[in-house]
Amino acid sequence: MKRWINKINGVMIAWLLIPTIASSSTQVGFVNVAEVFEGSAFVKDANKKLQDEIADMNMQLAQQKKKLKELITQYHALKNVKAKKNLESPLKTEEIVLQNLTISFQKKIHQDEVAGKQHFDILLRNATERVAKAKHINVVVTEQSVLFSDNTWVNLTADVLRELKKATD
Repeated sequence: MKRWINKINGVMIAWLLIPTIASSSTQVGFVNVAEVFEGSAFVKDANKKLQDEIADMNMQLAQQKKKLKELITQYHALKNVKAKKNLESPLKTEEIVLQNLTISFQKKIHQDEVAGKQHFDILLRNATERVAKAKHINVVVTEQSVLFSDNTWVNLTADVLRELKKATD
């Protein structure tokens, strides 16, 4: 039974590799994704937008912290136990508002980062596909996937960066 499964696996692997092996004109290209990521105008714009959002969020948090600090100062200045007791509820409320703001901002930043990465992945995939078709490349891998090269591999990184720029302009 085990030999039979091994034979089937061998046949399946060979069947999958036949088009690549049989093609004498297999062209392999690679893309340095890290370099494309660093050089992408989309990524730079997205980072700038995110930094602006974070600055606005930090300003809102600072305002809420100031409000809470003022209540705490008032609380500690009070000598009357009943007055202190009356201020405890607004204090708790402002603490909860600050916590909720912080949590919602963290979620928003995370969602924006995930959405941006997903969009970048789509842009990268589409740009790479267009470059590969234009250069008649059959197989494209990331630079990190290159285990051995006989120098016949084509570096598509610069072309993909140009194509990404066209797609995002």
